[in-house]
Amino acid sequence: MTPLSVVEGAGVRVRQELQDHWGRFVAFGVALILLGIEALGAIGLDSATSILVLASFLMLAGILQTIHALRVRGWGGFTRLFLAGVFSLVVGVLMLANAAASGSALRLLAAAFFLVAGTVKIAAARFFRFPGRRYAVTSDVATILFGLIIGVGWPVSGDWAVGTFVGFDLILGGWSLAMAALAVHELGHRTTPHLRLVR
Repeated sequence: MTPLSVVEGAGVRVRQELQDHWGRFVAFGVALILLGIEALGAIGLDSATSILVLASFLMLAGILQTIHALRVRGWGGFTRLFLAGVFSLVVGVLMLANAAASGSALRLLAAAFFLVAGTVKIAAARFFRFPGRRYAVTSDVATILFGLIIGVGWPVSGDWAVGTFVGFDLILGGWSLAMAALAVHELGHRTTPHLRLVR
């Protein structure tokens, strides 16, 4: 058996596993969407409380994304999902550890998180091919825009902006993952090959 056939066989097994467990992807995407909605609820809280709530949501999202990524290591979107989880977890920990820092410093941290995470995830999505990639890139572009908006407004952008964009980022991340799951499911039920028409 040649190395190429081994790689192709592994790819087929991974695609089959994803098709068999596409519902798990949808469930995880829905969980991120719910976290994002909960994060939006922190907008009306006082500054200190909202930072603690947002940090907790980022850490929880990061843990969930990392665990889910490790369970689908053969998936083409593994790198993007794993990096997203690591970034969310690290920034959540930093926000929690520096909750007493000035609001402008935390907003700058959030802006850097959105810009770096969005850029790295787009690079990973372009380098690794996987079903639903266009939805992932759309979500990542929005992440970069969130970072730019907060960065341009810094240091005058309010805490509401950070909470709003963290919430929307989680919602878009969940949406892109759910759409990827549906793409995998559709791929598994697509009839192939189609007969070509004779010229």
